[in-house]
Amino acid sequence: MNKFDNKWIIYHELHHRHRNGMTPPQIASLLGMDTRTVKKLLEMSEHEYLDFQQRLSTKGFLYSSLNKKNTPKGINFIFDLHPQNF
Repeated sequence: MNKFDNKWIIYHELHHRHRNGMTPPQIASLLGMDTRTVKKLLEMSEHEYLDFQQRLSTKGFLYSSLNKKNTPKGINFIFDLHPQNF
């Protein structure tokens, strides 16, 4: 099982628990997550969650594909300030 599979299972688990009456703070405590993250995930449809994960994996590929030796000075600072643009 890969990292995405684990996140997909957690996404469905928190939706299942919410449908069965648990509050976001209870779910967050049980799963060891931040309450705001649980609320954000509960607001997402499956399609939105898949798009979100795709954007994260694409961003991760961009960061990991940069070679520190060949990266111009200060580029990491730019990525940290404006990650939504990359």
